Amino acid sequence: MKLKLDENGHVVVKDGFPVWVAEDGAEIAYNVPDLVNKISAVNAESAGRRKDIDALTSQLKAFDGIDPEKAKAALETVANLDAGKLIDAGKVDDLKMEIKKSYDGKISDLEKALADSKKDSADRLAAKEASIRTLLVKGIFDSSAFLKDKTVLPSDVAYASFGRHFEVKEENGELRVVATMNGQPIFSRSDPGTFAAPEEALEAIIDKYPMKDRILKAPDGGSGSHPNSAYAPGAKIIPKGDMSAFGANLEAIANDVNATLLGLGRKFYGMVGTPGTTPFSTVVDATNARKVLNRQLAPVNDRRIVLNPDAEAAALGLSGFADVSKSGDARPIIDGTIGRKYGFDWAMDQQVPSFEASVMTEGALTVNGANSTYGANEAGAQVVSLAKATNAAGLKEGDILTIAGDAQTYVVTEAVSLAVGNTAVKIYPGLARATTGSEAVTVSGSHVMNLAFHRDAIAFATRPLMDSANGLGNLIQSAVDPVSGLSLRLEVSREHKRTRFSYDILYGADVVRRELGCRIAG
Repeated sequence: MKLKLDENGHVVVKDGFPVWVAEDGAEIAYNVPDLVNKISAVNAESAGRRKDIDALTSQLKAFDGIDPEKAKAALETVANLDAGKLIDAGKVDDLKMEIKKSYDGKISDLEKALADSKKDSADRLAAKEASIRTLLVKGIFDSSAFLKDKTVLPSDVAYASFGRHFEVKEENGELRVVATMNGQPIFSRSDPGTFAAPEEALEAIIDKYPMKDRILKAPDGGSGSHPNSAYAPGAKIIPKGDMSAFGANLEAIANDVNATLLGLGRKFYGMVGTPGTTPFSTVVDATNARKVLNRQLAPVNDRRIVLNPDAEAAALGLSGFADVSKSGDARPIIDGTIGRKYGFDWAMDQQVPSFEASVMTEGALTVNGANSTYGANEAGAQVVSLAKATNAAGLKEGDILTIAGDAQTYVVTEAVSLAVGNTAVKIYPGLARATTGSEAVTVSGSHVMNLAFHRDAIAFATRPLMDSANGLGNLIQSAVDPVSGLSLRLEVSREHKRTRFSYDILYGADVVRRELGCRIAG
């Protein structure tokens, strides 16, 4: 705003008051003395109120952090209390006990947590120390020129036999390997008064080994040497070209274990497919195997199918497996593997065996009538009385029987000779229903035993054999394969101008739950 001036530059006055011109052009006559008085009065009133507000603020600071609503509710609660019952003297001790119990529980939990933490730390520290020891000590054996040039021992065999003589110690914040023998440190011969270096110590340890002649290489040359012989003195005991024998021998052991496990399929009573016909012309064989395991109450997880090459080739040709647009899996085309289908992990094994079924001679094989002698032919019975009309025959363990009018398949659990007349035959599972007699009995034909099973169907156990070879002059060491879990024992024995490497394994396996397996006949 600005004052209004006339043409002579004098202030225009209206009713004794100067005229002011507002921004919008409006003209206002202000009583300036009156306006000043009003402003002073308002300032004085504002100052008074400020004092009152400051005083109230100072008083309210004592109530900082208090929820007004909760405070009001608390005051109402207190007002409603009977002062005579505010503290029930009879409950004070109980309250103290509850507080102590809660406190003791928390202390116990904290102490347990602390103990667990200490144990965990100690375990981790011990594991790290063991790893450090293995790295430092085994590194000595792996890099030893003495072992490589002067002995016939692989570094891991030497470590297993002589590694116990080396300790890892900390000195001045640094780790060092110290060799001991008979509980005493080994001192250096080349630098008397100091501990022997690892390589020198290793040579000293083997020098004291009673059968060192069996593990040391013979010196080059000398009378009776055979320079053209692969096993001549000074030559490698096992030529590089013969190292394949190791793999072949180990493969033979693995194949023996594998064949034992696959052969246990003869104990499964469930069977799908047609004996003598390669399965998987359609996916029905897979879905039927799944149906059988489901009916036999096998868990739906950890299921496997193992096929021979013919069955796998047929399965790989199924459009539901090979057609990516249907299966969503390119592995059958790219890798030639089926992977996981229909709730099974699929695999191929060249050792899938064939089962040679018993061949029935002429003469009908039927169920005998109720026979109390054998306790047979009742529902649930695991012995059934069979009648052979003419020509005796035999049944072997693993034969699959079907009884007319009964959809269940049964496996013979013990070999038996069927005489003309009635014979008790042990079967599994127990009869699904009682027989009336004269039902025809069929023995399934010979077939390839492709298997569908749950992993818990078969129990397998293997145990390490004893390592000790004290006084025998041989090196013996057991090791567990981290992949298969098989435990093998290697024995290295020195013979005339050659070294023999032999392997042993101790294992056993059996079907512990027949209902968790099914044959897919081929």
